Amino acid sequence: MEFIMAFLVGGTLCLLFQIVADATKAPVPLILLVGLALGGILTPFGIMDQLAEWGGAGFTIMVVGAGQAVCATTQAALAGNPWPLLSVIGVFLALTAIGLGCGSGYCALHKQDDNAHGDDAAEKQATIARQ
Repeated sequence: MEFIMAFLVGGTLCLLFQIVADATKAPVPLILLVGLALGGILTPFGIMDQLAEWGGAGFTIMVVGAGQAVCATTQAALAGNPWPLLSVIGVFLALTAIGLGCGSGYCALHKQDDNAHGDDAAEKQATIARQ
């Protein structure tokens, strides 16, 4: 029964986030940040704990569960234990570094592609300059 509840809750959350993404045409990172913030906002009210109890892993693995984790680690830091918050910050920094590395590699790769087709790029720039 746990698997069914996890599937239903996780699937419902995915559906809701997909509806929001399709309706607003917002970029995916913004949708994820909204989910993260939503998890952080709902945690102090006990809503996240109730949903996590009901939906299990289908709920806690979602981005709103990450918001709950950030909220809980911040509360732990305010209570005098900074290590959970520092570990979350470390994970975010590591993910940011990975994203920057991948983005830089992607841009460098596509810049090489543009340079390899220099004649095409030069023609496009000349056409733009003429207009």
